[in-house]
Formats: sequence, structure tokens, C-alpha cells
Amino acid sequence: MMLSMSRYIPQANESVKSGKWDRKSFTGVEVYKKTLGVVGLGKIGSHVATIARAMGMRLLAFDPFLSMERAEQLGCQLVDLDILFQESDYITLHIPKTTETYHLIGAEAIAKMKPTARLINCARGGIIDEDALAEALKAGKIAGAAIDVYETEPLGESNLRSIGKEIVLTPHLGASTEEAQVNVAIDVAEQIRDVLLGLPARSAVNIPGLRPELLEKLRPYLQLAETLGNLVSQLAGGRVESFNVRLQGDLAMKESQPIVIAALKGLLSHALQERVNYVNASIERKSAASASRKLAMHR
Repeated sequence: MMLSMSRYIPQANESVKSGKWDRKSFTGVEVYKKTLGVVGLGKIGSHVATIARAMGMRLLAFDPFLSMERAEQLGCQLVDLDILFQESDYITLHIPKTTETYHLIGAEAIAKMKPTARLINCARGGIIDEDALAEALKAGKIAGAAIDVYETEPLGESNLRSIGKEIVLTPHLGASTEEAQVNVAIDVAEQIRDVLLGLPARSAVNIPGLRPELLEKLRPYLQLAETLGNLVSQLAGGRVESFNVRLQGDLAMKESQPIVIAALKGLLSHALQERVNYVNASIERKSAASASRKLAMHR
């Protein structure tokens, strides 16, 4: 989307197919040495950053949940959102649609961007105020946009349709490849297998998601925490009123909630007849008579 927008590829294609040879109308811009602002450095945002870095782009990123260390590994400079808006030549969104991110990109945010800035959204519709974007493109406040997702789908009557070569619109094609359809099925099957084996699910909605490399580092601690939780359950000899998990050293600087859940899983497995796993451990805690009334975590 970024390259198509930068070189007017869709519009040039239509022009040639209509019998024209209008090269001057489609003079584009390069991405080399330009600044890409990545909003959200999750699985997809991180991959986009890696590819952009290989194309010689400078990387800025905004992600309140990402460590400075991880950003540096990706070659990104973590900055405030306002700075990202002000300094980026391209801005790509990789965040979920929530009450906090709804219309995150509106007239106020666009006003902070360069007139040469270009905006890409292949994440979720509603993150961008489409009317504000259309107005900004018509007024030349930013140079371009490439949009794959919309607040209402299919896209109906929209001011975005009236924009010329400054915008590329596609019908939510982000995952529409033969490989992606196969891979997502494999990924779901593998995660179901992991949960049934009692392993942590990488993308469960009710436990923190972990990057594969971080999960691999935490794996020995997860087993240790579960074993200790089981030991506490057997030594307690009765009702457990509170359960404290204390992390020290380098471990305390990592994502620790999965370790707490592992310890809780071990604690409850001895006391309950139901199968306890990393997904339902917190739920079982609330309903079990022998479960803890509070879970405290200290770093």
C-alpha cells in the first residue's frame, strides 16, 4: 500500500489501460531515507518495521506497552505520538479499535503532520476519522493515504471516494492471500493443541499474548511457578486466603502476568476436579471454594 500510494501504481495502471501514456501525471516519491512512523509494534507492526528498515527507512514508533529494549532490537526509536505525527513522512497504523483509539487520527492529529505526510491504515476501520481525512486530502494538508479498512464495511457513500490520485482504496484485502488463509488455520489448530496440552496460548483473549521469543525465555519459569503453586496447595492443608508471587532480578523486568497465572494453575490443579489450564485458571480461582480470595503480585 505504501509503495502503490507513493508511485501512483493503481492510477497509472488504469491510465495505460484506457489508452493513455501520461507519465508526467504520475511522478511519485521514494521511500528510501524517509521516516516511517509505526503506531503499534505488535506482531504485524514489528514485521512492517523490519521490512521498512530493509528498504532504508528511518523508524519512529509509538507503543505504550513496548520496552525500549525491544524497540531498539527492531531499529525503532520510541517517541510520543505527537512527535511521531510531526516527524514522519509515512504513518502506518497497527493497533486495535477501542474506545481510546476510535478516531485517533482526526483533524487535530492530521494538523500536526507534514504536508508531505502519507497515511496507511490496514488495521481497523474507525481509527481514522474518514471525513477529516477526506477534507485534509482535498485541502492538501497531507499528501496521500492508502486505506484498506473502513468504519462501515462494505464502504458505502463516502467522501473518500471523491478523492483523486492522492488516495488508494482497497476492499479489506490485508489477509486475502492463499498463504494467509492456510497459515491462520494452522495457527489456530496449533494453539488449540497447546491449550489442550496445558501450555499457554500465544493469543488467548483472556491471558497476555507473548512473542514467541519471549515465551521461549519464560517457559522454564512457567513450569517452576506451576510446580511451586502446586506445592503451596499441598502444604497449606486447608483454605488458601492469599497467594503472593514475588519476582526478583531480571525476571521482574519481563512480562510477568503469565508466571502468576502459571502459579495459580498449579495452586488450583490440586484442589479442583476440573481441568485447570492457563486460560481458565483465573476463572476457576473465582469459583473454587479452596481458591485464594486475592492475588497479589510484587516486583
